[in-house]
Amino acid sequence: AALAPPPAPVPPRLPAAPPPAPTAAAAAAGGPQALKATASAAAVAAGAAKSSLRKTCRQPPALSPALAEAIAAGLPRRRVGASIAVHPPKFYAAATFLDQYSKCPEAIRQLAVVLTFSSKQDLEVFRDSLLCLRPWVPPELWTGVVVPKPQRGWPSQSGLKDQIIAAYKKWYGLTYMMDSGAVSTYGLMLDSELLILNSDSSGICEANGPWSRLFDRIKSNEDAKSFPAARVSSTLATYIFGGATRSGKDYDKNIIQQSANYVTRHSWRMCTTAPCMELKRQVRQCLFSWWTDLPWLNLTVAGNMLQAIAVSTPKDGWRDLASRMSFERFEYIGYQQWCVLHHNFTFRDVTNITGEAKWGSYMEDPQEGARLAELMPLWISGQALERVEQGRIPQLSTHDPPLLVFHADQGEERANRQQNRKDFASVLKVLLHKQKRFEFDDDL
Repeated sequence: AALAPPPAPVPPRLPAAPPPAPTAAAAAAGGPQALKATASAAAVAAGAAKSSLRKTCRQPPALSPALAEAIAAGLPRRRVGASIAVHPPKFYAAATFLDQYSKCPEAIRQLAVVLTFSSKQDLEVFRDSLLCLRPWVPPELWTGVVVPKPQRGWPSQSGLKDQIIAAYKKWYGLTYMMDSGAVSTYGLMLDSELLILNSDSSGICEANGPWSRLFDRIKSNEDAKSFPAARVSSTLATYIFGGATRSGKDYDKNIIQQSANYVTRHSWRMCTTAPCMELKRQVRQCLFSWWTDLPWLNLTVAGNMLQAIAVSTPKDGWRDLASRMSFERFEYIGYQQWCVLHHNFTFRDVTNITGEAKWGSYMEDPQEGARLAELMPLWISGQALERVEQGRIPQLSTHDPPLLVFHADQGEERANRQQNRKDFASVLKVLLHKQKRFEFDDDL
C-alpha cells in the first residue's frame, strides 16, 4: 500500500488586508507604510518620560547612512524568511538578535524576520520594550504577527502545550509569508534564543561574506535531498518522568513516531513503498533529525503538506488554513518526513561523524570530538560553540561557517546575555503590570 499523493497546490483567495499603521519613516514621508505598526511609539516615548522608565529608556542614535538609505528605498523581497516564535520571558533574546541583525547589512539583505506573538498585548509590550532599550533597531526591519486562537482552541496537554503552541506560532509565521508574498522561496522555523555568529567580526556581515551565501547553501541542502541525523543512545542520558526512567532513545523515538503519525494520518505502519521504508528506518534506528541543521522549509512544499494534513484548501488564505489545524511539537521533523515520503529525501546517518546523540539533536549537546565542521552546518548550538572554543570539538569551517547560534541561552555567556535579561525584566514588569498582567513575574 502507498500513501495518498499530496494534493495539487491551490492558489489561495487572500482575505482583504487590514489598513497598515504608519511607521516613523512613513510618517516622515507623509504616508503609511504596510506591516510596521509603530503608531504607539511617540505615545510610549512621552509616557516613559513621566513613568518609572524615565531613567531606564535610552536615546536612539542616528541610523547609519547605508541603513537609512536602504529603509528609505524600501527593503527588497527576500528569498528566505525566519518565523520566530516569541513570548515575554524570551523578549530579551529576540531583542538581542534584532540588535545584532540591525548591524549586519548582509543579513538584512538576505533574511526577512517575522516575529509571532500570542496576543496583541504581547506585541505591544515587545514593541514598547524594544523602543525603550533598543531604540536604534528600526521597526522596518522586522514584522510582528499576532497569532489568533486556533479554531479548535489552545492545546491543554499538561507538559506539552507550550511546545505545541510554539509549533503553531512558527507555522503561522510561515503562512503569513505565503499569504503576503513577503518571502519567495524558503522559510525558517526558529525559537527566539538566537545570535548571529561572530557578528562583530570583519567580513561576516559584508557583501560577498558568509551571509551572502545563505540562499545558495539552503538550496544546496535541498538539492542534496537528505537531512543529517544521528542515532540516539539508550545509555548516555536517562531522566525520570513520573517515577519511570526514560532514556534519550526511547523518549526521542516516541517523538519521531508522533510526527510520523501526524504527517501520514497514522497510516505509515501499513505502507510498504520505498519512502515509507525510509521513514520506518528512521523510527527503528531512532535517527533524530530535529535541528541538526538550520530548519528550512520550501514554502511550496510546505503548502502542499498543510493542505494534505488539513484535508482542505487555503480558499481563505494560508493563515486561515493554519488556524483550522492542529500541529505537532518538534514541528520540523514532520516537514522532513513529508519530504522523505513525497520528494525522495533520505535521512543521512552521520553517527560516525558526530557520535550518538544523548537526548535530542547531536547539535544541541554534542559529544567531545564530534566533527561538526565536516557537515558545514548553517547554525550551531550555544553548547556546541562553547566546546569548539574549548578545543573539545574541532574548529568550524571558515569558508562556510555557521551563520546563527541557537539555544544562545545555554553555554558560554554571549552578547551580554545576563545583563540584557535583567534590563528587559525590569522594563517588561512595568509594561506588563500596566496591562494588569502578572503571570510572567517569576519567569522574566
